[in-house]
Amino acid sequence: MKDRNEITAVSDAIRKAAARGEHLAGWIRIVIVTLALMQFLWFHGFKEDAFEGPRVPLVTGSLVVILVLSTILLKRLSRVGPTRSLLTLSVAIDCIAVVSVLWPTAMWPEAGYDGLLNLPNLSFFVVAIFVSAFRLDPRLTVASFVFSGVGIVYLLYLDHRAGLEWGSRAEQELVVLIILLVGSALLAFAAAFRSLELARDAGKAAVEQAHARRQLGVYVPEEVVELALQTGALGLDGEQKSVAVLFVDLRNFTEMCVDRQADEVVEDLNAWLHEVVEVIQEEKGTVDKYIGDCVMAVFGMVEEEGNEASRALRSAARIAARMKTFNAQRDARNEDPMRYGVGLHYGLGIVGSMGGAGRLQYTVIGDVVNRASRLEEATKHSEASVLLSQELYQRAVAESGEELPAVEAHAPVRLKGIPEPVEVMTLSGR
Repeated sequence: MKDRNEITAVSDAIRKAAARGEHLAGWIRIVIVTLALMQFLWFHGFKEDAFEGPRVPLVTGSLVVILVLSTILLKRLSRVGPTRSLLTLSVAIDCIAVVSVLWPTAMWPEAGYDGLLNLPNLSFFVVAIFVSAFRLDPRLTVASFVFSGVGIVYLLYLDHRAGLEWGSRAEQELVVLIILLVGSALLAFAAAFRSLELARDAGKAAVEQAHARRQLGVYVPEEVVELALQTGALGLDGEQKSVAVLFVDLRNFTEMCVDRQADEVVEDLNAWLHEVVEVIQEEKGTVDKYIGDCVMAVFGMVEEEGNEASRALRSAARIAARMKTFNAQRDARNEDPMRYGVGLHYGLGIVGSMGGAGRLQYTVIGDVVNRASRLEEATKHSEASVLLSQELYQRAVAESGEELPAVEAHAPVRLKGIPEPVEVMTLSGR
């Protein structure tokens, strides 16, 4: 599976890079051809005798066709992506565009030109060859070199047919031109090959990052992993946040372990944890830690959405409903029910990276955690499986635009460390 994902990610990275390169090359072609068309019309198109013969319409029409084709290719690129046929056609159009730009020089010998070899205009082919490297395919640079060679031979043929003299240094100039073309082709080939390697490395890095995220997410809350990847590191400085904390604990788990095989115990515990954790994650809570057979979840530790108390209360109600179904299934298999207790509280907590000796955990501490834990402990001495603080319910009512789970008053409970009985609530019918 990893190999398949890697191949897909690498291909996507190359396609995206090639698409960006083709987009850039297309706009470069449009700009150059547009400027050439404006120059041509300025110097030739508006003369009185300009339209005598086919030359002006031919050059003007060819440049306009190049602009239209370039626009069509860009639109096609956005729909189907950088396919091999599209990129090859685009490279060919680059060379045809250069020929079209250079036509006036070859077709107007009476304008006083000394021949193409005496002009810098042929350097446009060098540009076309080098731009081919933007497509990240070394084979396209070879194709561009071949297309350019054909275009140069054609233009020099027009020169020769017009009887233009290239001068005493024509052979040297032709050799220099060949060196420029070969050199630009080699540079373009190397640039395309290196860019392809970089795109491939980027794709592999993306796969490795995704794989590391999945692996790390097994041991660290996924939300914390995302935060660490976005920020580069989780700061050691704590900050105060309003959070809702939920503790859910499995009752009598020690007794369940007696005279049982280890794999059976782990299977039961993991099945129970799956039911609990799935609900918490669906409500966008962060499973902060497992404490033996107890789960601590926090809502609003990483991102505050303004409905932390509502989500925590819904999680408690959904856990209660899931446990009812879960225990019914166990009863059908003649297995003992797995009882639980849930405590919830809302308030200010201190969030940050905490620990020492090279081991840190991004977590929340403070009175909000202590009270939620104490409320969960209080369910051991109550018939209610879920106890929530007045603060959490009031906050849920204030922030929720949706219907909340029904709750009812519960007798005040004494919490460890708090001298006076605390007003609490429980889910209706629980």
